[in-house]
Amino acid sequence: MDHREHGDHAAVQDAEWRSRVRESARADVRAMLRATRRRKAERWLVTATVLVAIVAVLMLLVGVGMFDRDHPSAQPGPAAPDAIAGQVYDPAAPFARTPAATWADGADGITAPTPMQVGEYSAEEVAAATDLVRRALIASRLDRDLLVGHDPAGYLGLLAEDARKQLAPCSGRGWSRRRRRWSA
Repeated sequence: MDHREHGDHAAVQDAEWRSRVRESARADVRAMLRATRRRKAERWLVTATVLVAIVAVLMLLVGVGMFDRDHPSAQPGPAAPDAIAGQVYDPAAPFARTPAATWADGADGITAPTPMQVGEYSAEEVAAATDLVRRALIASRLDRDLLVGHDPAGYLGLLAEDARKQLAPCSGRGWSRRRRRWSA
């Protein structure tokens, strides 16, 4: 084949066509370079994220004292008998040696802030509402009849009539499925 044969081709000689092909090739090269840069940036971002996570975990472990020589897990062998003897559980004082040791027990631990006017409600109305909520908390969380005897009467008695009707079937008492009526 003669090279002049291809060189004389009308499409190759068309300046507009050559310009479009050249611009298209440049656009393709730019797109490939952008994609390469984006993939490289994504790899760096993933690597940096993993490194930050590793550093954060190490800082947390150091802060907790995991690498301290006096940390219990750092000492070989079983714990000393004196250390175990000091950690014996006392059922009479279950929260001894904890921050909860100074907290009030039972209903005395449920306290409300000093009542004050809230919106259109007076301080007396707020005090009555918070007292009702306090009594409901005590009845639902601390009442021995409810916790041991499964009798929700004290708690349900504090609720409004529609709430009482809605919650009574959930308590397992009061609604007989076989008879489809309320039972005492």
